[in-house]
Amino acid sequence: MSLNNIQFYKPNSFNKGVAVSLSFNPQDSGIYVSFIKQFSWDAQRKIGSFKENKENPKAKKNIKFNDIEISGIIRSIEKEEKWSTFHKFNNDSGVSISFAPYVKDNVMSGFGLRVSDSKDKENIFSVGFTNDESVKLREWLKLALEEAFKVQNEEIKSEQSL
Repeated sequence: MSLNNIQFYKPNSFNKGVAVSLSFNPQDSGIYVSFIKQFSWDAQRKIGSFKENKENPKAKKNIKFNDIEISGIIRSIEKEEKWSTFHKFNNDSGVSISFAPYVKDNVMSGFGLRVSDSKDKENIFSVGFTNDESVKLREWLKLALEEAFKVQNEEIKSEQSL
């Protein structure tokens, strides 16, 4: 089975929206999250545009999650609690990542995914998911984990047959 990407488009009239795409790579069992910031807002048509930021490194961020991190996000959704981690890179920089419930007027109305760079604290990528979108996200993440397990099992089987 091939797992299709899943996208969430979140434009807004403040021109602070973000589009998020999640994909599964069977070669490394990685789950990748790509962010792109909104470039413009057409008030007449009430739509946002993102494609103009495709080549702007300040407006894009790609993160790879492993199976344990994905499990943490799934648990966060199911238990309605915060999950966070830090990815450190070789050049002493890194990104803080958090996935947490969004509460407004004492009502849990979804979750927020936030990624901030340790060297560029002004460049934050943040997206909100409604409760219903969070269910969709959780189910996709579960399928991605299942695919990762299948890949790992096949690798073990091929190693044992050598």
